Amino acid sequence: MSDSIRRHDARAVASMRAAHQGISDNIQSLAEVRQELEMLRRVVRTMVYAQVSGEALALHEDPVSTWLGLPVGATPEQAMERLLRTQAKVVGTSACPSCGAQIQDLEGIANEQCQWCGARLEQEG
Repeated sequence: MSDSIRRHDARAVASMRAAHQGISDNIQSLAEVRQELEMLRRVVRTMVYAQVSGEALALHEDPVSTWLGLPVGATPEQAMERLLRTQAKVVGTSACPSCGAQIQDLEGIANEQCQWCGARLEQEG
């Protein structure tokens, strides 16, 4: 077998491996999208039920708490703070007092937390 055929075969194998990896990545992404869609369906059903039954929506209970990324046992106050943070407008950045990373200053949020080291940065709300 000539060197040019070997090089061509090697390139073809590498190309097929890359295509296979791309397909695998797409399948994984689709699975993640399906999970997120199911979570959103659960949240919407919970919201509709609360609305129709006249009950207050319990932000700190599943599935809303899971959707908000809250830990198990979160309080209603923690849920409200998380929700406010997700909707707050970014008005600037500040340096973390512990590690120096840039922390987003959120409108109306006075106690920012560094996503890298967990330190708290007290700010004027």
